[in-house]
Amino acid sequence: MVVQMMVKFTREQLYKEIWESSARQVAIKYSLNYQKLLNQCKEIDIPLPSGKYLYKRLHGLDIDNLIVPLPNSDVNKIEVEKKKNRIQKKDTKDIIVEFNKDKTINIEKTLGNKSNPNEDVNRVLFDKDILSSSLNFLEKEKIEAIIKILSEFEFNERKRLHKKVIDYKESIVVWHKRVKASERNY
Repeated sequence: MVVQMMVKFTREQLYKEIWESSARQVAIKYSLNYQKLLNQCKEIDIPLPSGKYLYKRLHGLDIDNLIVPLPNSDVNKIEVEKKKNRIQKKDTKDIIVEFNKDKTINIEKTLGNKSNPNEDVNRVLFDKDILSSSLNFLEKEKIEAIIKILSEFEFNERKRLHKKVIDYKESIVVWHKRVKASERNY
């Protein structure tokens, strides 16, 4: 079963939100279909910020000459289609999961029976419905394969991370520092 809903905006409100963040961020914030949002903006003549504008805004540079004002129009109310969410019947074999309020995955600690009974092995728990709805762009067989692999996946806290994972974590730390530095008012 496919559920479709519409989100209503005023033209000025949508223009303001898009220029404060970006069209992609607005689509994510309201769970909108990104392509349909762009089509609606073109249809009702809402100018979209350029990549140059978004880059300069992100880095705290002067953006006054890049802002395109909202042209006049007869259209005031806008409806944009939300992403399609597929609702599936729950299996009796579903994996039990809990999510924190900030949408982080809880990790259940279990004892590993294979090698050393004193060694902690972690198993990632997830909600099959949420995962399959977020992967609905893939074929059903691929989604099932991903869910099967994730349900069997175990990791050890004491084991070293792969070099690429370590590099990636370090790049995220550097990125966060840059974001904080760009938000400071000097």
